[in-house]
Amino acid sequence: MQKAIDLFFKLLELLVVLCLVAMVIMVFGNVVLRYGFNSGISVSDEMSRYCFIWLTYIGAMIAMREREHLGVDTLVKHLPRAGKKACLFISESLMLWVNILFFIGTGRCTNCR
Repeated sequence: MQKAIDLFFKLLELLVVLCLVAMVIMVFGNVVLRYGFNSGISVSDEMSRYCFIWLTYIGAMIAMREREHLGVDTLVKHLPRAGKKACLFISESLMLWVNILFFIGTGRCTNCR
């Protein structure tokens, strides 16, 4: 099972690289087209934005697995064990609450009223 998980995360790393390469090609190509030929591809702006968003999300998953997320633990490292657990519970609860808000917000139609 661990081998399958490692393979999956290698695939995610490849996807991050592909998103970055596609983003660079689309943005650079659009800049050349706009300044060199006075035209451009409007879809490349949106597609590079989508690539950046997915690159960020997938990169966060990879960093979380490798325990390389940035964190500020100046206060938490000075707390006793119970305080550390309380801070962990509060932060996890806040993240869950924000995810619930995102889920609720994606289901509502703002133009339907």
